[in-house]
Parts: sequence; C-alpha cells; structure tokens
Amino acid sequence: MRHDRMAVDIAMFGRMLANKPDFNVEAACQVAHAFGVSETIVEDDFFTAVDDLRAASDDAGAGHLGETGFGSALFTPISASTKICW
Repeated sequence: MRHDRMAVDIAMFGRMLANKPDFNVEAACQVAHAFGVSETIVEDDFFTAVDDLRAASDDAGAGHLGETGFGSALFTPISASTKICW
C-alpha cells in the first residue's frame, strides 16, 4: 500500500532481510500444507493486524485481534520411483 511497485510474490508472502530491515515487507497471506508425514499437534496462534491506511496519530491500536489454530506437519514430496521403508 505504501510502495508504488512491488512484485506480486513479495506482496503476498512478504520478505525479511536481516541486514536491511528497511526492505522488510509484511506478508499478506500464508500457506499451510493440509497433511504431513508425522503427527501434528495443533497449537493456538494469537495475532494482531494493523491498519496501514490509518495514521498513527489518529489511533495506534490494532486494527484486528484474532486467534487461529495451526500445526507444523512435516511435508515431504515423494516420487513413485523412491523406495522408502517406513
């Protein structure tokens, strides 16, 4: 919203540059795999979102507060030619 031009993938998934934090971009979406190869424990994620279009002098509070469940299953693509014994 604040930049004139930005690549679509960076606008969607964000970017973090540890050495140059001025170039960091917050992600607009996330991806989670629907299944994995190991047991997954679902945890709670408490999150906030800011309203970038609102001036900080008007209201510096969060634009949204929420909670969602997430899991971090191990996702491994396996081809049919790979022989693996579980």
